Amino acid sequence: SVERRQILLNFCRDGNLDIVGLQEVAFHSCPIIESCYHLLANVGPNKNGTAILINHGLEYSRLLLEPDGRLISIDVKCFTFINIYAPSGKQAKNERNTFLRQTVPAYSVTARLPFVLMGDFNCVDDIQDRANTQSLPIPSNVVSYALKEMVTGFDLVDIWKKLNHSEPGHTFHYHSGSSRLDRIYRIYASQSFADKFLNISLQSLSISDHQSVQTTLTCNLDHPNRSRSSAGLWKLNTLIF
Repeated sequence: SVERRQILLNFCRDGNLDIVGLQEVAFHSCPIIESCYHLLANVGPNKNGTAILINHGLEYSRLLLEPDGRLISIDVKCFTFINIYAPSGKQAKNERNTFLRQTVPAYSVTARLPFVLMGDFNCVDDIQDRANTQSLPIPSNVVSYALKEMVTGFDLVDIWKKLNHSEPGHTFHYHSGSSRLDRIYRIYASQSFADKFLNISLQSLSISDHQSVQTTLTCNLDHPNRSRSSAGLWKLNTLIF
């Protein structure tokens, strides 16, 4: 509705947010939001859409869209931002595993810059990221090994755990517990990127049943784009398949 989109815009402006990743997006354009942000939407056929909002003061390039709408990637300054919405629910476990093991890596390996991976992963890679409020034991199979493999394979750094060691950071609360489904990762690069992320926090948004995850990062605008070497034999990266 118009009211919900206005609430979203106010939330982004009040938080002074420059880049915003949205999930479950069902619209291609919105004049209300586009008055302040570039709206780049990837609307899938089954309400799987993702979008990235970029402040009008920032330039972007290399927009990539996954056909099902579950992933959108954009280059802004010295980072590639990849926003995802993974399949949800027990019945979609195989689909989610394929998405995390194949789809996300296929887009990630094309990044020319250090990338920031963010969004709703709809799973956890640590048993501490899920809690029950009814004093019930947490089943051992809640950990997604597909997510763990992706994090390990790309040497990703969990920004929440890096900056908030003592807070659980659960973003989705339901009648019997809570989970940390929404995450921000950065790819491990050189030591020069170790301190780019200054803080991270959760903020409630009235039109969503998930809390938003917000982080502040710095970017060296003089950081050169990584380019392919012109020397040697070019080889296709088979991970793309």
